[in-house]
Amino acid sequence: MKHWRLLLSRAPLPMLALAASYGVYSYALLFVPLWVAIVQACAFETTYIGLAVTQDLSDATRRRATWISIGAVAASIIYNTLSAWFYRQPQLLEQASAIAWLALSLLHGAPLAWVAYLVSDLLLHSATPVLAPQAATVVQMKTTEATSDVTYPCPRCNLPLKLGAYGAAMKNGYCTHCKYGIVETTNGKEH
Repeated sequence: MKHWRLLLSRAPLPMLALAASYGVYSYALLFVPLWVAIVQACAFETTYIGLAVTQDLSDATRRRATWISIGAVAASIIYNTLSAWFYRQPQLLEQASAIAWLALSLLHGAPLAWVAYLVSDLLLHSATPVLAPQAATVVQMKTTEATSDVTYPCPRCNLPLKLGAYGAAMKNGYCTHCKYGIVETTNGKEH
């Protein structure tokens, strides 16, 4: 029952996104088929919500994500404003010149391509998670411990071998101890 505050504080997000996506959807219907308009409406609204909840971004990447989100919100505002205007005054569309339709088409297409490029560039190329300095040290220490302590049994005599000697033993069917009575070799040198 304690989580009701958390739920109540986040409940407006999908509702506001749904309301805003309707304007994007109705504006997109002027230019694209129904299913594309639905996808476009979902894409714009989930862009800024998705970028807002993306975790483990560096400060610079987080600032870029914020600016991309602002761009998606601005496109959504433009689409919602125009769709509401055309809903209330449909004669504007009926009497629009070719230049006006070109401008409306540009307002439709440019934000789509621009936001898609910026989001993909951010998430696929530059948004690598940054580990905190302490976490990176712990991971490195645990990795070093894990790799230095690992041994593998010889397939013939079950002698514990390091990874390189184990690979050779798997290839040959025996280790150097089996063949020569030597405990282990590295690059042909006895230990």
